[in-house]
Amino acid sequence: MNDVKQTNTFPSIAGKYDKHYKLVEQCFDCIDKMNTQIQRIHENADMPIIKKQQKIMQCQDKINESKNEIENTKRYLQIRGAWTSAMQARFDKIR
Repeated sequence: MNDVKQTNTFPSIAGKYDKHYKLVEQCFDCIDKMNTQIQRIHENADMPIIKKQQKIMQCQDKINESKNEIENTKRYLQIRGAWTSAMQARFDKIR
């Protein structure tokens, strides 16, 4: 029996692409976390500007790494017809 379950925007097709979906989900979570971190840095009035810039650059580097990982995994999943419209919608929000 083909067991299909739904978690957030990431389906599970009998576990076939679970590791890829998990990787993409972790990347989306990392991007969300880094954006929250950047917002907190901007709100921190006590932090020197140079330190703010350094921390923001570190967060942006992590965001870019995550975006690249998502792009690579997206291509892999698209070839196999496993990239979902919900995943694409979430991906479009981060660009």
